[in-house]
Amino acid sequence: MPAATSAISHSRAPPAWRHVAWLPRSLRAQFALALSVLSLLMLAGGLAAAHALRTASHATQQLTQERFVRMQDAQDMVERTLLIEREAERLLSTDSLPAVHLSYAALVDQTAVLDRVVAELAVAKEDVGVLELYQASQLFRNTANVVAQLRENLLQTEQAFARLPADLGGDPATAPTVDSQLKSLLLYRLQNAASTAAVEMIRTEFARAWPIRAGTDPRDPFALRIALINQRVALGRFHGQLSTQAEEMVAAARTRAEFFDGDYRAAVQQLAEASRREARWVLVLLAISLVFAWLVAGVFLGQHVLGRLRLVSRHLQQRGTAGTPLGMRVGGRDEIADMARAVDRFLADRAQLELRTAELFLTKEHLVEQGRVLEMIAVGAPLPDILDRLTRSIESQLDGIKGSILLLDPDGLHLHNGAGPNLPAAYMDAIEGVRIGPNVGSCGTAAYRAEAVITTDVQTDPLWADYRELAELHGLRSCWSAPILSQEGAVLGTFAMYSGTVRAPSAGEQKLVELATRIAGIAIERRRSEERIRHMAHHDELTGLPNRLLLNDRMALALAQADRTGRPMALLFLDLDGFKFINDSFGHLAGDAVLVAVAGRISHAIGAGDIVARLGGDEFVMVLTGLERAADAARVAQRILAALAPPVQFESRSLHIGASIGISVYPENGTDSELLLKHADLALYCAKQQGRNGYRYYADDMGRQARQHTELRSALEGALPGRQFELHYQPQVDLRTGRINSMEALIRWRHPDLGMVSPARFIPLAEETGLIVPIGEWVLRTACAQLKAWHKEGHAGLPVAVNLSAHQFRGHDVAQLVARVLRECDLPARFLELELTESALMLDTGAVLKSLLALKGMGTRLALDDFGTGYSSLSHLNGFPIDVIKIDKSFTLEVTRSKSTAAITRAIIVMAKALGMKTVAEGVETEDQLRFMAAHQCDSMQGYYYSRPLSVADMGALLAENRRIPLDLIGPGAAVDEESAQAI
Repeated sequence: MPAATSAISHSRAPPAWRHVAWLPRSLRAQFALALSVLSLLMLAGGLAAAHALRTASHATQQLTQERFVRMQDAQDMVERTLLIEREAERLLSTDSLPAVHLSYAALVDQTAVLDRVVAELAVAKEDVGVLELYQASQLFRNTANVVAQLRENLLQTEQAFARLPADLGGDPATAPTVDSQLKSLLLYRLQNAASTAAVEMIRTEFARAWPIRAGTDPRDPFALRIALINQRVALGRFHGQLSTQAEEMVAAARTRAEFFDGDYRAAVQQLAEASRREARWVLVLLAISLVFAWLVAGVFLGQHVLGRLRLVSRHLQQRGTAGTPLGMRVGGRDEIADMARAVDRFLADRAQLELRTAELFLTKEHLVEQGRVLEMIAVGAPLPDILDRLTRSIESQLDGIKGSILLLDPDGLHLHNGAGPNLPAAYMDAIEGVRIGPNVGSCGTAAYRAEAVITTDVQTDPLWADYRELAELHGLRSCWSAPILSQEGAVLGTFAMYSGTVRAPSAGEQKLVELATRIAGIAIERRRSEERIRHMAHHDELTGLPNRLLLNDRMALALAQADRTGRPMALLFLDLDGFKFINDSFGHLAGDAVLVAVAGRISHAIGAGDIVARLGGDEFVMVLTGLERAADAARVAQRILAALAPPVQFESRSLHIGASIGISVYPENGTDSELLLKHADLALYCAKQQGRNGYRYYADDMGRQARQHTELRSALEGALPGRQFELHYQPQVDLRTGRINSMEALIRWRHPDLGMVSPARFIPLAEETGLIVPIGEWVLRTACAQLKAWHKEGHAGLPVAVNLSAHQFRGHDVAQLVARVLRECDLPARFLELELTESALMLDTGAVLKSLLALKGMGTRLALDDFGTGYSSLSHLNGFPIDVIKIDKSFTLEVTRSKSTAAITRAIIVMAKALGMKTVAEGVETEDQLRFMAAHQCDSMQGYYYSRPLSVADMGALLAENRRIPLDLIGPGAAVDEESAQAI
């Protein structure tokens, strides 16, 4: 029975005790205690190892998620500040209100993104530099807000100032009174005031004629002009401040990026140190466990346990030195086997941690190198240096890879070497200037398609059919190329990677290509923007010709060349004749087309070594070098005038343009560029006075003429508000009755110092300055009012003729003006005759015809003045509602001395009668001229034979006298003869 019980008890013993059943009973308790202690030590070692692994894993995760992210955020912060700097430049350079809004919105968006990145960095690490960058961003945002507001206010103020003619009644098309004429002139002068002092001078000058108290009238033109000037000054002050703040933000962001790079490096070092410290503690615990286990094995298990522990120790030492896996064969699942497996896992995890640490360190080095490339872009380093540094940076991250960057030229057809530091020089020379196309290797095809092209084997890919031998010669077997694109998607060039083996790029290599193309695109676009800005600073934006700044530099070189060679140098100052007429009649697009065409024609007309520049408006300057003598400049001027003679075609219109040229010669007319330009300008003025479409050399007496012109122009501006104009009236006589049947109102200018100024002097000047519009309205209103007074005095039924200038049809409703004046003067429209020249009919015929039909519809009569001297055309007589033809006095003067002139005059009279029109002979001064006109049935005459132009008082006396031409001089009139009919 006891034996059976013992057998049953032994069969139910735990499996762990079965292995120690051979021990004596006296050692089992000690063995159990030792085994328990050993188990605890091994458990502690395992926990320590697990803790070390967990700590290392947590540190790795923290490094990846915090430090690495912060470093990327810092790099993104640098890119954002560069974008903000670019948007700030756009905000400062735009000239339209919608563009200001768009630029400011983009700037606010980029600043908001920057603030979010800075806030994330500030949360991750409280740092004074990050807070200062945040404050700088806020300050920049406020400054940008002020600049945008100033730009918007400036444009709105300019628009408000432009609307003043309509708001204040100063528009000549709507102004009903003389005071409105004063306002029109006031606004014209205010437009040229460049300082508050000038505005105050104008306010003082016009205070009596038009008093406006400052601050009480919201439409105060003086306050608006002063506000416009002050806003421009304020905008100029904030311009530099905004640019400086943008540069400071870029510098602060770069400093913070460097700080986070250092922080990342310190974190890597701390991680490595912690890993080594944890490894030492684990090794210490394992060593203690092994020593104790050795003692237990020596006492209880003998050489079997001790041998196994020695094997574990030996493999640990081998792992620490040679890096080989443990690979120990352990049987069963006892504590030693578990410990061996735990150690093996720990060593494997440690190896993985070391590999990850090395990868992160390499990534950090690449980011630092990328930051250096971006810094080179920010500081404006030469583009070849930037591209070379970028290519080397990419190559350093890969094994057996050579990179290249090719740049697409402005014509978009050829590629040129940008960088290829490690490619053979012979290969780079061979592909220099290659034309892009659908089968031009990897780079030429990528630029042509605007997409990446991957060639895994150059020798078999059809894209490389023409370049296989070249690639094989230099050991290139695969090529991966991607286009470098601008922000708008335009191709700027290509970035390529070459390998000496047949293979495709990995995912990491493709990401590097994308990164390189982005950075290269930023560098190329920045450089092109800088070149474009430099070009715009020295060239005219519309024509592409040099501007005044570049002209001064070129003239300095030309003067030095003239001194060195001893040959004369000529300066030609050209101003277009009739350009304002085209600009006002057909719009600014037509004017721009004319300027571009003129620039091209002048460039072809001058010599290859000569210079042509546009100063602004319709003014051009040519510098002629290498002349044999000063007279050669005249031949160049003639070539230019001949080149400008053909009309410019614009939207099915033929725009005729002429030019006047002033010539000054070095050294006779000046020894420096400023004096030569001044004298050429004086010669230009004299050429215009001489009759336009010609040229004049500078002479010493031209300065006096220019001063007189300037003084007369200044005096003319004050003539209307100073009430210096007066109207004289010249009667027209009916050649059937010999009595006055009409009169023409003629303006006269009685200046207090100059006396009576001839209309031939001031009328062209008034048309040139635009003063003819308010002056013409004054003439119309004054003549109608005086005619109404004569009607009340008993001369009812007498009409008056008033001249209209072609300028009054441009942008003005002439019909509305005439209707308003007739209504104010209570004068029936049939008593008003409006005289216009053929030049007025040469304007936009549709608009002019519409105005003439409106005038005709209200009952006024229309007369064609100076017929036969302008653009005489039967289409004018047939296409416009003309009532009267006025034969020019040049025909009347020769009618009794020239058979051809007499025949033309008879033809005009017969043609007018056939068309149902009246004729008036101008300039009749002799009795023979009177008899000729009467004999050929001219309806009326006007000239000194009957009366000179008379003042209001003298004209009233003449009307009261009721003087007539004797009927025996004019007779009943003769029939039109056969010779007249043939003359038609």
